[in-house]
Amino acid sequence: WKQTFEELLGERFDEHDYLAHVDGKPRDDGARDFLLSRGIDAAEALVRDVGRHKQALVDRALAAGGVEAFDGSVRWVEQLRAAGLRTAVVSSSANCDAVLRAAGIDGLFELTVHGGDLRELGLRGKPAPDGFLEAAGRLRVRPGRAIVVEDALAGVAAGRRGGFGLVVGVARAASA
Repeated sequence: WKQTFEELLGERFDEHDYLAHVDGKPRDDGARDFLLSRGIDAAEALVRDVGRHKQALVDRALAAGGVEAFDGSVRWVEQLRAAGLRTAVVSSSANCDAVLRAAGIDGLFELTVHGGDLRELGLRGKPAPDGFLEAAGRLRVRPGRAIVVEDALAGVAAGRRGGFGLVVGVARAASA
């Protein structure tokens, strides 16, 4: 995102901008919210251009092997699976499956609900709980009996709004 906004628009973009406007949201929503935060007319053509530019950068990073999983997170998911718990990934990114494959962890999860699914099913992105509720439904788990683990503030809000039994916020980039 930083490279996209700085190259395409000449706009400074930092961690605060990412957390406040982009993190966890579908691509177009994040682009639109950032543009509006800078007083830039978020016309659909510009939002699409931003999205295409960012996607080209993501494609290059994936091709170059630029994805690395967090070792501790991988070990934890392996422990959950060994204990018989069901696992899913819910991501606003249409790149979700490609990122999991590039990181070598796609086999850790029973299913994904990603940005393409949200679009196809007409579901809202985070902070709406739609993606989490869809994953719980596919896993046949009541939300009140499920746990959401999220590193995006929009995802934490989505888990809370969905009535999940426990919502864990992981402060990888955001302050605690």
